[in-house]
Amino acid sequence: MRILAIRGKNLASLAGEFAIDFTSEPLMSTGLFAISGPTGAGKSTLLDAMCLALFNNTPRLKQAQQLAGRSSVLKDVGEETISQHQSGNLLRRHCSEAWAEVDFLANDQQRYRAHWGITRARGRITGRLQNAQMSLAIIEEINNPDTGKPDTRQILTTQLSDTLQTIEKLLGLTFEQFTRSVLLAQNEFSAFLKAKDDDRANLLEALTGTEIYSRISVLAFQRNKEEADRLEKLQLQLTLGQPMSVEDRALLDQQHANAKDSLTQHQQAQAQADLVVQWFSNLNKLETERQQIQHQLSAAQQQQANAVSRRARLEQLCLATQAQHLLNLHDVLAQQVQTNSRDCEQVTQMLHAQQEALFAAQASEDAARLSQEQAQRIETKLQPDLQAARALDQQIEHTEPLVAKARQLAAEIRLAWTSSSDAKNRLANEVETLQARSNELHAWLAAHQHWSELANDWPRWQAVLQEATQTRQEQTQLQIAITSDQQTLPEIQKQLTTVIEQVAVHQTLRQQHETSLQQLRQMQTGNPSDLLQQQANLQQQLESASQALSIWNSWRTDQAEYLRVQQQMCDVQSLINVYNKDAESLEQQVTEQEQRYQADARILDQTRLACSVNVTQLRSELQSDCPCPVCGSTNHPYRDESTGLERVLTLAEAQLQVHTDSIKVLQAKQREAAGNLARSQQQADQLSQTATTLSIRIQSHEQEWLRAAEAWHAIPESSCAAAIQNTIDLLQQDCSRLQEQLNETLRLQNQIDKLQQEADKARQAYDLATQSQQQLQQTLDNRLQSIAHQNELLLRLETQCKKLLNQLDECFTTAIAPDWQTRWLTAPADLLTTAEEYVTHFQQHLKELGEKEQLRQGKLPELSALQATVQSQLIQVQSSQQEHEKLQSVLAQLQKERATLLNGDAVDTVTARLSQETLRTMHAYQQAQRLSQTLREEVNGLNSKLHTLQEQAGKLQNQLLDAYGKLAAWLNQHGQPAGIADVATLQDLVASKDMELTALQTELEAIDQAVRDQQTLFDNVQKRHAEHLQLQPASGSQQAWEQQQEQTRIACEAAHAQLARFEQLREADDRKKLEAAAMQDAIDQQISESERWRQLNELIGSSDGRKFRNLAQQLTMDILLAHANQHMTILNRRYRLERIPNNLSLQVIDQDMGDENRTVFSLSGGESFLVSLALALGLASLAAERMEVESLFIDEGFGSLDADTLQVAMSALDALQAQGRKVGVITHVQEMTERIEVQIRVERGPHGASAVSIIP
Repeated sequence: MRILAIRGKNLASLAGEFAIDFTSEPLMSTGLFAISGPTGAGKSTLLDAMCLALFNNTPRLKQAQQLAGRSSVLKDVGEETISQHQSGNLLRRHCSEAWAEVDFLANDQQRYRAHWGITRARGRITGRLQNAQMSLAIIEEINNPDTGKPDTRQILTTQLSDTLQTIEKLLGLTFEQFTRSVLLAQNEFSAFLKAKDDDRANLLEALTGTEIYSRISVLAFQRNKEEADRLEKLQLQLTLGQPMSVEDRALLDQQHANAKDSLTQHQQAQAQADLVVQWFSNLNKLETERQQIQHQLSAAQQQQANAVSRRARLEQLCLATQAQHLLNLHDVLAQQVQTNSRDCEQVTQMLHAQQEALFAAQASEDAARLSQEQAQRIETKLQPDLQAARALDQQIEHTEPLVAKARQLAAEIRLAWTSSSDAKNRLANEVETLQARSNELHAWLAAHQHWSELANDWPRWQAVLQEATQTRQEQTQLQIAITSDQQTLPEIQKQLTTVIEQVAVHQTLRQQHETSLQQLRQMQTGNPSDLLQQQANLQQQLESASQALSIWNSWRTDQAEYLRVQQQMCDVQSLINVYNKDAESLEQQVTEQEQRYQADARILDQTRLACSVNVTQLRSELQSDCPCPVCGSTNHPYRDESTGLERVLTLAEAQLQVHTDSIKVLQAKQREAAGNLARSQQQADQLSQTATTLSIRIQSHEQEWLRAAEAWHAIPESSCAAAIQNTIDLLQQDCSRLQEQLNETLRLQNQIDKLQQEADKARQAYDLATQSQQQLQQTLDNRLQSIAHQNELLLRLETQCKKLLNQLDECFTTAIAPDWQTRWLTAPADLLTTAEEYVTHFQQHLKELGEKEQLRQGKLPELSALQATVQSQLIQVQSSQQEHEKLQSVLAQLQKERATLLNGDAVDTVTARLSQETLRTMHAYQQAQRLSQTLREEVNGLNSKLHTLQEQAGKLQNQLLDAYGKLAAWLNQHGQPAGIADVATLQDLVASKDMELTALQTELEAIDQAVRDQQTLFDNVQKRHAEHLQLQPASGSQQAWEQQQEQTRIACEAAHAQLARFEQLREADDRKKLEAAAMQDAIDQQISESERWRQLNELIGSSDGRKFRNLAQQLTMDILLAHANQHMTILNRRYRLERIPNNLSLQVIDQDMGDENRTVFSLSGGESFLVSLALALGLASLAAERMEVESLFIDEGFGSLDADTLQVAMSALDALQAQGRKVGVITHVQEMTERIEVQIRVERGPHGASAVSIIP
């Protein structure tokens, strides 16, 4: 992984855009460069930009979150606030947007660009801060000449969360790991040196890609828990699923056989009762159907009798049809007479109205003529005033622009004078304010002259004070560590004594368990596995015998059922034969009856032909001795025998109806016979299917018997079931005896297992106690040795601190207070803050004094020029005002004279009003003339129309009287005999004819047809009722058989439920036997599996993966320390880093003191920096084994080194450069900035804005 470029805009003190391209000269060819600049200029902000673009976080923001928490907020713009840990804090004040961008080479050797940006709402500096946005893209390898950076090839993601996840995957590092191996941030340089074991393990795991050990540890812990839970569930299932005893099972089998026999008997009785009850049910249905049809027949006959009035109504409707043309003629003439009368009345009313309108129009015509003459006289009178007003208007129109122009000029001159006066006053006030502020600053600087020495050389005093503060903090931490170690000594000694006593107790308990375990093993005589195998064999034999008995019983039961079904099939086949014969007989009868019907129908047709109207008329025209025009005969025997032919026709029709009724009855019988035949055939098919199924089952049972019951084939059939049952009883007794022996063996085995577990626990407790004793003894020895070393180091730190304080004493005594050392000891941070505030205030006041004085001198010439301008503009204001007042007076006089003419109205307005009035009166007079002429013409037309209507009225009245006479004659002759007494009744009949006539005809025909249909149905049901009575299957009443049916049904249900309960108990017991045996095997296997995983969990398992991870990373730490010690041989040969045994904690070996062990907390500031640098370089070397980390950034820390040590550090950095790594160092040390050729210089400018430049 290599950083290729860092870019940004408006980040903290870095105003505007900046860019650092490591792929361009001079940075491309150098491996070591410095980032330098004054304090607060923004050097660390460059590294913040890199962290923002990659992780949306920075080391300083992370520290703010840890120290202040998430609840600490700062005031933003307006009423808005912002948390101290949010990345938006890096947005420069008074800026609306900021962004950071990093180009980097990932582990897949692909170039990427990570972009981070933040804006304010609506792009305004007072807008609310928006959420940060991030994106990631693949870029080209070559810079674009126009933009100075590579172009984007493909955008991968623009979502914040997705971008962060993708970058971590590409880099192979989280933010915390990045700040340990790539960026050694300010105030976190020695974080890895003094980190917790878990933090070191996490970083080493990420760098080496050995996350598998954490997952193995978690999986071992989870698998051990799962196996223990599975064993517990199996044991609980075995306890809950014990099968029943042999005696209980034998009793259950006997109860099951008895219940099965009882169910068979009750089912046979129920079948007989169901057959009889069904016959009674069918009889009841037939009787109910007969009653319903009889009731429907009576209702139809009653409805036929009630239709007399509707038949009379139908006759009246037919007569009304004949008189409809007379009624229509009468109605049309009456309507015409009424319309003519209404038209005459309307024309008369219109005539009167038009005459009155004519009189009014003539009066309006006279008034309009007078109005026209008056308007003409007024227009002539006002002509002189109009001419005078027009002349005054022209003078006013000429004067008004001159007045407006003078007024505008006066206003503009006054506005310019006012503006100049305000500017002069403001400038004078500013000069006075600057003079006053300069005086105040001179006074303040004179009063605080004792701060000048501190402020002028503050960087040197600050470095010395920080080093003293760091030394003091190390003293405090070391003293706390010494006190803590001393306080823990009694507790460790007490724990050691307790553990020694526990070792003795566990040793005794372990010996007791082993003795008891040996005694129980001697008492155990049988092997549980052999007994279980014997039990399984007996169980298999028992199941085979039970299966054979079940097959035998099923075989015999199906054979009996097959014989019963065969008998039923014979009975049903007999019924089918009977029904077939009945059907053939009925078919023959129908055929014969249809033949008779056809013969009689032919005779009837001939008779109808002989009696037809035409034939009768021809016979009546025949004359004696004259030839017949049809046959030519002169004898005419049928001429006088028409009455006899009609009697023959009547008899033929009656005979044909008899044949029709007979055919319908025979067809109904055919349908009934076909239904009986179909039902019997369906029953026969069902019985045939049942027989086939039973036959297949019998063959299957026979084959199963031959396969499963070979041992009983030689036994007679009558004794076979008893022999099998005897075998089952003997096997059950053997199973019971074997189960007792097995239970005793298992009981002893359980005791052995429990005692073995207790012995194992006692042995483990003894081993743990022994191990704890050794660890506590080692801890006690290490703690005593550490306290001695820490006391020695504490003396050296006190001496160093006193030297630093003596350097500061003279300056700080003058600038702050004589007791400054006391205050520093109490609160070193507060003293540093106070000193920084003094320096800042002094420097700010001095800088402000120069700025204010320079500004005041620049404003004095401008003030003199403004004073001369104001005086000149005042004279112009007075002159323009006088000219405006003169013109305004002339305009007022003209306007006054004009107001006396035409009431002040405009000339054009008055002229238009007079013309409009003259034109209006003229138009009104002409319109009145036209209206009068139109009304005269309309009155003449109405008189002519009224005369014509009066002549038509006389003609229509005569026609109406003639039509009414014809209608009255028809009513007297035809209507009154049929009940049509008057014209109104006839009109009602005609109006209802279309709706009622067809409906009444259809209704009466339907009534007659319903009577005929119901009669046929009644005859049919009577016959079926009589036939059903002949088929009664058994004697007795319906109630008695229904009671017997209910009793047998209840008995069958009870027997079936009892049989099902017994079968469920047997199946449950069989299932429990199989499950218990399988469960015991599973428990034995699970015990072995659980024990194996328990031992593995004790070694490496943990819920968070910590145990195996830390164990594995101890090896990684050894490799890391080997790399770090190689760098330590260059940086400082005195020290060597080692890992404290059995953990990831670090200790320092002082090789100058005879390889003395020292804690890392005992190192001074410079020593900590060198050791941390060695570790950081070692981390980079270690990371290079899995990922190539080619960039390293170091923020601060070199100021704590002396000249010789600094020279050694520079040599180490040069060695890294020679290895091909690019190392960037942020430093204030002059010697380093002079020695490193290429520098990224951050220069502080005015208003807190800094600029970035690259110095080759």
